[in-house]
Amino acid sequence: MTHTDKPVRPAPDLSGLRVAITGGSSGLGLSLVEALTRDGASVALIARGIERVHRVAEATGATGIAGDVGDKAAIHRVALQVMASLGGLDVLINNASSLGSVPLRALADTDCEALEEALEQFTGALVVVSHDRYFIDRIAENIILVEDGHAEVYAGNYSDLVEQFKSGAAVPVAADIPVRAHARPADEDVRRPDAEQIADHKKREKRLKKIDEEIAQLEERVTAAERERERNDQLLCNEEVFRDGVRVKKIQQQNGDLKSMIDLLMVKWEALEKEKEELESALA
Repeated sequence: MTHTDKPVRPAPDLSGLRVAITGGSSGLGLSLVEALTRDGASVALIARGIERVHRVAEATGATGIAGDVGDKAAIHRVALQVMASLGGLDVLINNASSLGSVPLRALADTDCEALEEALEQFTGALVVVSHDRYFIDRIAENIILVEDGHAEVYAGNYSDLVEQFKSGAAVPVAADIPVRAHARPADEDVRRPDAEQIADHKKREKRLKKIDEEIAQLEERVTAAERERERNDQLLCNEEVFRDGVRVKKIQQQNGDLKSMIDLLMVKWEALEKEKEELESALA
């Protein structure tokens, strides 16, 4: 070895290490999935794009889980799938982010509700602009409704305002500061939700609730099927079972059927998630 040669470090043996990687279908997350599986770790990758998740899983041997860790309602389902597929967890690499370039300080570990709790304790005045109606419901004491170049202030949160319009009892509250530069002419066309719009809103909310139920049912079926595949894989590792060619063939056929069923369920899941996103956008 010459003085310019550098010693080559042997590849680490990560056999038995159970790792979950969020945002594992592209970029840094994908590189980590490839490196860790290559070094022997058992890896579960989580990402939103179901087709890409399946492609990466097949290419690397990792377990692919389609899910959005930014959705609080989906976190428990994703965690259950990770634990079921890996049999536990040793390392979590939380790589997923759709925030773009942000200061590192803003990415510090924080509970999902920390911002809401901080705003609830704030004693000053805040004007919040957000499409998240659940967030607005929790922190808002008044709603500013802007239409046709004019603004009105209504008491309560977003849900209160919707109910006020439904019942025909929506009346702006008096404010110490003017919210309009001049009185609105009596003959001015003021847009308000009509009966058809209200009915459509209620129909969308009902469908959204139904979608959540259907998604939950699909996730339960996927989790159960994945657990059954895992049990079959463990059976195939049993020497007595492995020597029984007929039984091995039967188990492999079952796993093939389970995989086909999971793929079909995930296609339905993705379609429902897309419909849910469109409905939430329309209701926001």
